[in-house]
Amino acid sequence: MPNPTQGVASIFANKPILSIDVIDNQGNVVEQTSFRQAVVREYAVDFQNQRTGIYTVRVSFADGTADSVKVIKK
Repeated sequence: MPNPTQGVASIFANKPILSIDVIDNQGNVVEQTSFRQAVVREYAVDFQNQRTGIYTVRVSFADGTADSVKVIKK
């Protein structure tokens, strides 16, 4: 089930994050964040400037794996 937000969605990981992509329901990447050193395990994605809708947040990890979560912007 998607996670609803009106502003910020927090990402917490148990392994180092390499990059985060926010993708709208049309498949467009609306935000991309990369970390030069993969030591980040927490990140806040700001949805305040995004339109209402469903987004996919794709998190890529330093070990080559990835995961994604749906977020509803209210």
